[in-house]
Amino acid sequence: MIERLFRRFPNPAGLLLLLGGYFLLQWLLRIALGGGFEMDEAEQLILGQRLQVGYSPDPPLYTWLQIPLLRLFGNGVLALSLLKNLLLFATYTSSYFIARHAGLGRDQAALAALSLILLPGIGWESQRDLTHSVLVTTLASLTLWLASALLDGRRGWGQYLLLGVALGCGILSKWNYWLFAIALLISLGSLQPRLVLNRRFAVSLLLAAAIAAPFLLWMSGNLAVATATRYKLETTDAGYWVHLGKGLYSLVKSYLEFAAPLLLIYLILFRPWRLPRGGQASEGRPPGLRLLLRLFWVVLGLLSLFLLVSGGTVFRSRWMLPMLSYLPILLLALVPADRWRAPLVRRYQRLLLLVMVLIPVGL
Repeated sequence: MIERLFRRFPNPAGLLLLLGGYFLLQWLLRIALGGGFEMDEAEQLILGQRLQVGYSPDPPLYTWLQIPLLRLFGNGVLALSLLKNLLLFATYTSSYFIARHAGLGRDQAALAALSLILLPGIGWESQRDLTHSVLVTTLASLTLWLASALLDGRRGWGQYLLLGVALGCGILSKWNYWLFAIALLISLGSLQPRLVLNRRFAVSLLLAAAIAAPFLLWMSGNLAVATATRYKLETTDAGYWVHLGKGLYSLVKSYLEFAAPLLLIYLILFRPWRLPRGGQASEGRPPGLRLLLRLFWVVLGLLSLFLLVSGGTVFRSRWMLPMLSYLPILLLALVPADRWRAPLVRRYQRLLLLVMVLIPVGL
């Protein structure tokens, strides 16, 4: 039965049906549970009472999207949970297409997309409480999908304008999107400089700036509000090397916390130490996979630099959501095609299905 269920979604339509059903179940479950609101949910009920250019240290896009749903469905869990599950659906869906650009076949790409559920910040915390972090993860995934398509040859005006819209909306979602966007553009430009050195890309940046301009102007006049969460970085006066050591330790710890279940399952099932050393030559890899690899290392470098410059000693795992949500795709794309044998695939399918059942039960 399990094999028949998974056999139905090698194509995008089947995967969309499976994901749609899963997030519909999550939405209905949240409505049935009712009860009190989590902190982020309660904040949206307050901020969503009126439309403003800015509200709090977080950018306003999540609240802008929440307001029409609150007006339509009332100030309750129905509206709050609907937006969250729609965004999660978009994240998983865009991840499927990122996986296809990374060279995975339809079956493997579907498994890679569903593997996002093994990241605690996406599979569990996003359902339990998060709001802005859910939105920024969605927009990061959509932006990465558009960038992967650029590398694969879709370079018309429409593609660049969509990229500009995604960048502009990302700026309005959460501050850590800035780091993701910088890392992505550096990675894209280092792989194919002509993709970012042309007038179409310049227009896409202008479009992004125009979309974000009202909020950025508001921020310039409300710096005390916009920077009110700087304390979360927990700077220290203990000295340069102490601050550097604490910051880098926190960064490594947050990487492991972010991906621990995924990495553990990957190590047990796929045994990467048995994979051929070197694998494909870098030039022979699909453009999308090369982009993911480059992005992973650029993100690591930028985050280290950010902690160095900011003086921060703490980096929380949920801040990684936009910058590492593609990690399941990257790991599975590095598995050679001849390792995707039926017994291994069946074990992995069963495990994913088990997690998909356990999360609603746990909630």
